[in-house]
Amino acid sequence: MAAKVIQAGFSLHLEEEADPSTSHCVFIATHGRTGRSFSVEAKYRQLNKAGFGVSNQLHAALSKASQYPRIVFIDINIDARGTESTNPFEVLPWLKGALDSVRSREQTMTIRGRPAPPAYVIVTSEPYLACLDSPYAGLAFAAEGFKIANFKVDSAITIREARLAREPHREIYELLASMLQHQQIPVTFDGEIPEIAFGDSEEPRLIVGREYWLPGADGEDVVGVLEEAVASPESARAIGVYRLADGTQVLATNPVTKSEDAAYRRHPETFFGTITRSAHRANDPLDLYDFFFETYGGAPREQLMDLMKEEADIEELSGSTREELAILYCERMVEAAFRHAGLSKSTRKAP
Repeated sequence: MAAKVIQAGFSLHLEEEADPSTSHCVFIATHGRTGRSFSVEAKYRQLNKAGFGVSNQLHAALSKASQYPRIVFIDINIDARGTESTNPFEVLPWLKGALDSVRSREQTMTIRGRPAPPAYVIVTSEPYLACLDSPYAGLAFAAEGFKIANFKVDSAITIREARLAREPHREIYELLASMLQHQQIPVTFDGEIPEIAFGDSEEPRLIVGREYWLPGADGEDVVGVLEEAVASPESARAIGVYRLADGTQVLATNPVTKSEDAAYRRHPETFFGTITRSAHRANDPLDLYDFFFETYGGAPREQLMDLMKEEADIEELSGSTREELAILYCERMVEAAFRHAGLSKSTRKAP
């Protein structure tokens, strides 16, 4: 767990566990950018223990004295290799049991007669001890806010609510994103994606900087240069931002095959042929919002107003600040992308 925290940009300070005057968490983690510190404790279930409950481990972790907000890692020690289902509770059968055991104790758990403190709980499954004679099963994990109302795995909220709820927990979101990114050991020396380096697919993938045919507004195809792109597993599509000859930008999508999706998951930063600042995949609408905001967050007010000129509330929008327009435009782009997975016909490479 210390390695995962370091990979996410935290610095570590080990607790002085030889001090008998009080109990101690394992270490203090301080975020390199924000400077916010957390007390981190790690617990581990017995190998092949029956059931999926983690409340005992959580209680033991919360019993430790803490100087800062808490992060509790609990490894459930279950082989998390799942199915092809898109339902996380089916892919990771231990997930519902683990979360239920955490949530069931939010109102009843006490520590030395007092209500238990809040904590960010990260339940992991990395069963390397059970896979000594077989390929690495990989890391699976889920994060849950114990007594943190706006940090729940399955919260049903709008993109705006999700964006606002994320701000107080930025460091934890970055930790989880880093854990997702650093699951696999690279297998090529130059960073090229194995599915691309060793594959035999004849279909060219999208490459930033290349020209592609796009369906035009009048039914005639037009040529656009791919400027930004992100893959979205939820819609099984790659969503790209293209610049047309007249300087306008349009949004178009391409279907993503299973092999392409696997390639993007392995190396999102180079999948589109260049090292991009959007080095993450759109796991959910909030990730897709981040992608769009990286592109349009600094756009001039005039450009944003032009992009939204067809909106029904354009008159009302005219009184908004540039920052408000950028946020609203990106939110609406996300809503459109997930409401209409097929935004357009597939693009194809231009001659």
